Amino acid sequence: SKSQSQAEIGSGSSSA
Repeated sequence: SKSQSQAEIGSGSSSA
């Protein structure tokens, strides 16, 4: 992933 939250690890959704 590029710019995501800690819970985004392994996912493909970016959070601001």
